[in-house]
Amino acid sequence: MLKKIPLLITMDLEEFDIPLEYGQHLDAKEQMAVSLEGLQNVLPILEKHNIAATFFTTANWALQHEKIMQKLAQKHEIASHAYWHSTFNAEDYQRSKDTLEQITGQSVYGFRMPRLRPVDFECLKKVGYTYDASMNPTYLPKRYNNLSQPVRPYHNGQVVIMPSSVTRIFRIPLFWLSFKNLPNSINQYLFNAIKKNGVFVFYIHPWEFALIEQYKLSTYIKRPHGEVLMKKFDDFLQYISSMGNFMTCHDYLTQHFEQTHGQNI
Repeated sequence: MLKKIPLLITMDLEEFDIPLEYGQHLDAKEQMAVSLEGLQNVLPILEKHNIAATFFTTANWALQHEKIMQKLAQKHEIASHAYWHSTFNAEDYQRSKDTLEQITGQSVYGFRMPRLRPVDFECLKKVGYTYDASMNPTYLPKRYNNLSQPVRPYHNGQVVIMPSSVTRIFRIPLFWLSFKNLPNSINQYLFNAIKKNGVFVFYIHPWEFALIEQYKLSTYIKRPHGEVLMKKFDDFLQYISSMGNFMTCHDYLTQHFEQTHGQNI
């Protein structure tokens, strides 16, 4: 029997601000509403597969939905996605962590920088984070080139780096953009290649599961969405569930990483 691997499903719970990159104005209320609609659509899928996910959440989103955050925290891990999604200051490492902990009553261990921008690891350690999930070890034109970075979680001397999953050969990523635009047969093929890494770290956004056809976005960003994406996601989770165990990022670090590397984090 093949050994099952940890399956880490992560969600970036944030303001739906991507239309702003395309010159389309959305007020704060609408940004929040779209993200909430998507969250309400995807939660039943997570529940169906009994998945405890990790929600990298902006403090701004959490402050607008405190009761929802408190309910999410009962089953899922809440981690920081900075304070705002569109802007960032160094103070936001601490402010976002403090805000999320105050709302949920639980410790916040992880951080993911919006749009996977560079991170100050020394500051993360000082503030009290134990891991960072801002690394996608691949090449994304006009965004980042991380082809030289490790594909498996590792400790950089300050925090544990939790890279998003890519294949070892050619560094093909399996994340929200590739997942949406490739047929599930290819996604399954990529997953089977990624299994060799010993852990699967996948990220997607709740807003993708809302109806976003009306917004001025590139087709590869907004389609599929809504029910079509829900069905695709459901089918993919069903496929990978037999080959791994779903868990949060923090659970993976305490149950697997510490044992493998022989160090407390």
